[in-house]
Amino acid sequence: MAWTSFRNVLSPTPPAPSPSPSPQREASERAARADRGLPQADVRAAASTERAKPKSETLRSSLDSIGQRDEIVRQRIEAMVDRLDDLRTLQDDFSSILEPIISISDELPRASMRIAELETSLAQEFQSGRTIRLEVAELSTRISTLAGELSDALARASRAEDHLQAGEATVATQRVELRDKTLAIENLDRQLFAEIEQTKALTGENKALRLEAQAADSALARSEHDLLGARESLSALEQESRRLQGLSEEQAGQLSELAARHRNLEGIAEGERQRLRAVEAQLAAETALRERNEAQHEAEMTTLRTERAGLAMKLEAATNRADSHEQLLTQSRNQLREKDEAHRIADRNFKEASIARTTAERRLDSLQSDLARQTERFLEMQRLRAELDARCDMLSKALAAKDAALEQAGVRNAALTERIEQIVHRQEAARTEFETTTRRLTEDLQNERSERALVQGALDIARETRVTLQKQYEALKRSGRGWRGMEEDMGRPGPDAAPQEPSNVRPFLHPDQAS
Repeated sequence: MAWTSFRNVLSPTPPAPSPSPSPQREASERAARADRGLPQADVRAAASTERAKPKSETLRSSLDSIGQRDEIVRQRIEAMVDRLDDLRTLQDDFSSILEPIISISDELPRASMRIAELETSLAQEFQSGRTIRLEVAELSTRISTLAGELSDALARASRAEDHLQAGEATVATQRVELRDKTLAIENLDRQLFAEIEQTKALTGENKALRLEAQAADSALARSEHDLLGARESLSALEQESRRLQGLSEEQAGQLSELAARHRNLEGIAEGERQRLRAVEAQLAAETALRERNEAQHEAEMTTLRTERAGLAMKLEAATNRADSHEQLLTQSRNQLREKDEAHRIADRNFKEASIARTTAERRLDSLQSDLARQTERFLEMQRLRAELDARCDMLSKALAAKDAALEQAGVRNAALTERIEQIVHRQEAARTEFETTTRRLTEDLQNERSERALVQGALDIARETRVTLQKQYEALKRSGRGWRGMEEDMGRPGPDAAPQEPSNVRPFLHPDQAS
């Protein structure tokens, strides 16, 4: 440093050596100490001529020491003023040091705020990347689930197609069975027509027998009885024909229903109806013919009575034949009943097959609608998958851009942190240097304050001693002539006196004398 410690000014610089010898200096110091503690009455009593010369020497030596001390105090004050100037320069140096530190401290919160903003943005980017990754994982899981649902839908569609094919096969088999049943119905119709022809033949034979019975008067009662039986049988046959007609009508209705469901059977049912109408016409013709025959029988009753006896045997044979025909008719009725039951069973099976077909068609329609919905869903899933692929590509590009931005932000953050660390290190070094300098200056200032207090105490003591000396001087001046004569003797230099060295200490004069 350009300046030295005030203590060094105090301690290493001893006062200049006195021109008087050391015993005289010791005597003067003892006199000064004695003068400090000397009361005013003793000063007045010390006016004797014998002690005048040692007292004058003692007073001169005390004034010299006071002047030396005053010079030392003046030097110390000048050193303190220099030190104050140095303190001003140090304040300027501290201000020049503190300016970059203050600028760094001002820039540090902004940099910390910027770093906090970058950290928050980095955390937000990490959070957005995490959310995007979660969305991508969720979309991938949804794609996998949709793919599984699509595979399940395709499996269900394949099963539905297999079931539809099986239903079509069953419908084909039912159609074959229906065709067989229609063929059986046609065979039954043919058999019915054959039975009707047989009944027509039987009615013709009965008519011949009736003609023979009419010709035979001898067997009139028996023939009438047989005729009544034949009429009953005819009525039974007519009832049977009506029943068959009702059955045929029922079959026609069923066939019309079958024709409404299956148009290929309509022609066959219409043909059967026409045949039945023809049979009814023939039956009507036969009934008309029977009425005519009855009229003819009434007319020919007279002619037939003659032949009654001859035809009795023929009538018995005819009755035997009628019995046999009756047996055949009962057998044919049983066969017709069985065929009717078989036809009803076939009709029931056909109805069940038609119901099964309608249910199969409904299931087929539902499966087709389900397949259409599944295909629409599959197309929608494909569209969603394409959109998700595009979104995933966009998200991957965004993630790549975000990663690049994050890398740049990380590099910039690292550079800023390194710069901040350097600034912090420099600030810490400057702060430690400033603290050490401040501590050293504080210690020096405390030392100077203590030394200044000491100097102030010394000045106060010197002022007090000066006041006491002035009082003693005035008291000695007023003490009398002997004291003035002693002063004149002290003023004249003796032959043995040593030459006095120049000094900056001037004696204190009374204000009256100074004026």
